Amino acid sequence: MSRKLPKSLSLRWWFEDASTGRIVVAQRPNLLLGICVIGVLASWVWSQSAGVLLLCRISWLTWAADELFRGVNPWRRLLGFLVGLFTILN
Repeated sequence: MSRKLPKSLSLRWWFEDASTGRIVVAQRPNLLLGICVIGVLASWVWSQSAGVLLLCRISWLTWAADELFRGVNPWRRLLGFLVGLFTILN
């Protein structure tokens, strides 16, 4: 007698793009992620600038919200949630 695992415990479910059926863990960087990386670099250079730090956080929150609401699979949505939470709490 074999029991099926709940769908949420399936690795395929976590990483599969429902529209294409392909496994998606990471995608090539998009514009929002590029802005986040530039923000991190700028915050290292101008670490005392509140404006740069604010823009960096806003860019990460924007990227996180985009992943949370438009992520192609549960992994991407969870990643968006965790990055957003980390950004808010840090």
